[in-house]
Amino acid sequence: MCRVSSVGSFIGFTVTASLSLGLFSFDLGWVDHAIDAPAFVVTYGAIVIGLLSLLFLFNFRKSRRPSNWLIKMDSHCMRVKFRSYLNDHLPEEDLIIAEIPYSEIAWARKTKEQLVTKSFSDDGPVTEYLTYLDLKLNSPETETLRQAMLDESNRRPPIEKMNHDLFQARKRRAPESEIALLKAEIKREAQHRPKGGSRFSTGIHIHHPVRMVDESILRFNWAFIRPRISKVLQMLEKNILIESPVKLSANLSKANGDVEGDILDLTVRGKKMEAIALAREHYGYSLSEAKEFVESLLKD
Repeated sequence: MCRVSSVGSFIGFTVTASLSLGLFSFDLGWVDHAIDAPAFVVTYGAIVIGLLSLLFLFNFRKSRRPSNWLIKMDSHCMRVKFRSYLNDHLPEEDLIIAEIPYSEIAWARKTKEQLVTKSFSDDGPVTEYLTYLDLKLNSPETETLRQAMLDESNRRPPIEKMNHDLFQARKRRAPESEIALLKAEIKREAQHRPKGGSRFSTGIHIHHPVRMVDESILRFNWAFIRPRISKVLQMLEKNILIESPVKLSANLSKANGDVEGDILDLTVRGKKMEAIALAREHYGYSLSEAKEFVESLLKD
């Protein structure tokens, strides 16, 4: 079984929590230090780092759940779960697992990519070095799988839309009976589907570790995945052909020929903020307009 390692999030939590506690301790003894800076700067820094430590803790706890797996292999097929383990708050009955016989995989390979994207905060281009596991599919169901993964990238908890409808109803000062009905629906949804009943969206659903590229290549982002990709290829070698590794490069930091294609590429990679930044730069959209445009591409 291939899964996301919990070591990184545990280290991140330990470091940030220790740093936050250290800053709070330093703040308590501030009068004893001759530093040319307002005292609230240390307090603010401790709070921000403390919130970051909670995010690491949240990810660590998620990584310890049974939902944290990406690939399971047996003697005749592999099962792929294309929903991120961070998204286990979405409805459990969704179809998120594909069973792929080895006979429907033409080859597997290791792919390395240098990716340049535009910073959402306009601090200049950001360069990432990524490693993927690629599987070339020859299955007649490849298009069905591609569409299912696109649907997953655009999926939101049902209660999120209900909360939006409630907000709009209050905004237009709808009758109390309509508002009460919406509140009752939200309550029923939260009771029926507690994992999908969060009242607030964390934005975690932009994480998509698996996607389709070139119509028939299933690509896994191997960041923090265990076991190592070399070991996985050794296991797959018993059943399918292993191709030589390849290196790719992509510059999505500025608008080129196919702007919509670049924006959609960023979005399905899980880089929605970068896609919004590129849409704003090229089309001159406001933040809300760019967000709506990016989301509309996923629905097409």
